[in-house]
Amino acid sequence: MIETILKKEGFQGNILKDSPIGEKTAFKTGGNADYFIEPLNEKSLKIFVDIMRKNKKTFFVIGAGTNILIKKTGVEYALSLKKGFNGFHIERETDSEIYLKVKAGTNLSKLCWFCAKKGYKGLNPLIGIPGLAGGSAFMNAGTDLGTFSDVIENISVIDDKGIFHKLDKKDIEPFYRGIGIKKKEIKNFIIIEILLRLEKSEAALIYKEAKALISERKKNQPLKTFNCGCFFKNPKPEMPAGMLIDKAGLKGKKVGGAMVSTKHANFITNEKDASAEDIINLKEIIQLEVRKKFSVNLEPEVKIVGR
Repeated sequence: MIETILKKEGFQGNILKDSPIGEKTAFKTGGNADYFIEPLNEKSLKIFVDIMRKNKKTFFVIGAGTNILIKKTGVEYALSLKKGFNGFHIERETDSEIYLKVKAGTNLSKLCWFCAKKGYKGLNPLIGIPGLAGGSAFMNAGTDLGTFSDVIENISVIDDKGIFHKLDKKDIEPFYRGIGIKKKEIKNFIIIEILLRLEKSEAALIYKEAKALISERKKNQPLKTFNCGCFFKNPKPEMPAGMLIDKAGLKGKKVGGAMVSTKHANFITNEKDASAEDIINLKEIIQLEVRKKFSVNLEPEVKIVGR
């Protein structure tokens, strides 16, 4: 049904039925999408958004699947900008700054390493964080060294009415693990492009710093396992979720094939054929134990979606 409607309206891109999107996520587990949609251009993206609105259907943007857990029951519609909205280029530059136009489907790691090798300063705090540029901007990805919003000059979005907007830095309200938009008429939106303002610096120094940061992450994080990074938001800067989980004695705790990492307690890993339910059940045990011991409610950073 949806396939016929999209094609009739001139949609260009991929429409996959009963797609195993759980396998596309970093957890490598979870249910299917009835329809997996990959528009190849802005016109096709607008066609899809308009049809979803007219038919009162909901969908979610999967990105690289690095911050999402799909329930076993799956979802109806999943949208990906990975193929049709990929790449970046220099928009303009001055003697001291470089402006990079980045499409939402661009791999964040490749972008960070490109900038490090060129000596473009500003993205090293994100080095090693998996995901795509659009999702990383939407979630305001970052570390204690800095966040994505620190280098955003403007963003281009499409709202749930199918209207495109270009929003300057002054129109954006960044917060911990997210960004908001000050314009009240824009409630729900998808980022399709980002303009970054980066500082020109010495390439050798920026690259050396990037290598040191990724080396430190490899020591302290289970990067070679199936995981979605830090599972919970930090309740406070001085109260990291990983510290609370560790002090609750939960490192190494297992439910089915899911485990609290022994390397970093805020990572839940798929050790051996974990189901989405294993991960959700382990999440709930962690929340319960931390609440009992410290009277703190841990809020997931990973988005759990499904019917």
